[in-house]
Amino acid sequence: MAPDRPRLGRAPCVLSSNSFLMLLGMKFLDATPNLVIDLPLASLMVIAVVIAAAIFFLVAPMLNSARGDLPVRNRPEPRFGTISPFAPARGKTAERPAPPILQPEGFEDCAIRAKTYLMSREQAKLYAALRDWAEGQDLAVSTEVSLSAVFEVSHRDRRAARSGFARIRQKYLDFLLLDRECRPICGVEYHGSGHFRGNAQERDAIKRYVFQAAGLPFVELHHGTSSAEMIAQVARATGRASVRIAAE
Repeated sequence: MAPDRPRLGRAPCVLSSNSFLMLLGMKFLDATPNLVIDLPLASLMVIAVVIAAAIFFLVAPMLNSARGDLPVRNRPEPRFGTISPFAPARGKTAERPAPPILQPEGFEDCAIRAKTYLMSREQAKLYAALRDWAEGQDLAVSTEVSLSAVFEVSHRDRRAARSGFARIRQKYLDFLLLDRECRPICGVEYHGSGHFRGNAQERDAIKRYVFQAAGLPFVELHHGTSSAEMIAQVARATGRASVRIAAE
């Protein structure tokens, strides 16, 4: 029997970084076998970082697209007639829902709705006539204006100034005439059928006083006043021309 031949194990192939780069240069750069590429370790680390960054920038958009982080316009449209909430109609931009408004304190279990009408029929009729007249006089009419938005209260004593301001803070005027520069011209108060309730007399007295103190005309209209009579009173108070209104 032939003697057993010694089994030869494969020697591990260990390539240094320089040898590996030399082989790459011979394969792809068509270099000569005697070419030796000698790069320091720092250069190899820079190359590795550049390769890792390139892979990251190539793979990250695909991951984001699959996760749904891309804008709606960059997402693919649905195919085969499927409906997707991320695919808006062509030519339209998707609108994000408005964030919910937090409820302030004091509104717990409160139902809030807009009023159907802000004025009574009589008051709305007078407002329409006053608005039409004011347009011819290059004026504007504001309704339900707070006295605190029209007047300022000053005093050398801050407490007295705050006390005076508190007296007008929650008082409202039916109509306020303004010029083109939004300066107050005249106040108009309508005493309708439901006007004299509670402390109405005190409120009216405060309105008369602040208008007189500020040097502005103040017209009070009683229940049953016609549009023509109102225009005549406002015209006399403001020193402007009146107009003839058809009988009602």
